[in-house]
Amino acid sequence: KAGGAEGNRTPDLYIANVALSQLSYGPVHAKIGELPRFKKRPRDLSSGPPTPSGCPCARNSEPLNLNWARFRPQQSQKAAMYSLALLFDRILDLYVWIIIISVILSWLVAFDVINARNQFMRAVMQVFFNLTEPVYRPIRRFMPDLGGIDISPVIVIFAIFFIRSLLREYGPL
Repeated sequence: KAGGAEGNRTPDLYIANVALSQLSYGPVHAKIGELPRFKKRPRDLSSGPPTPSGCPCARNSEPLNLNWARFRPQQSQKAAMYSLALLFDRILDLYVWIIIISVILSWLVAFDVINARNQFMRAVMQVFFNLTEPVYRPIRRFMPDLGGIDISPVIVIFAIFFIRSLLREYGPL
């Protein structure tokens, strides 16, 4: 029984549908080699595919214009600012982890768990020292002497969390 959209199919579309029916998830309508009998000649498809009368696009007589450039998202200034703010947030997050690793390494050296005379460990510690010391130095200059306790990493982490919260509250994040 043919009805609805079944009667409007071209031979090529019907063959493709029959080929899909061979797959386990495809529609099953006819046996292989069996083609439908068309009552009228199929429409010339050079002007575009036929549209059913109930389709909203049938009211538009001009062919469908697929200009793919209009589907690309436009890079606006807000999107660029969002990307920069997100990058800055990720860099601050990475720097917090660098501070935490630096503090843990200093504790492991202080408790003699890590041999600081090892060439590889000395290079790793030097990298972390070079990354964190320029930020610690101004804070240590203004901090009072607390004996053997250095709280400058804690102050830097609190400052980074404050900057990140300001970025989220007033920035595009």
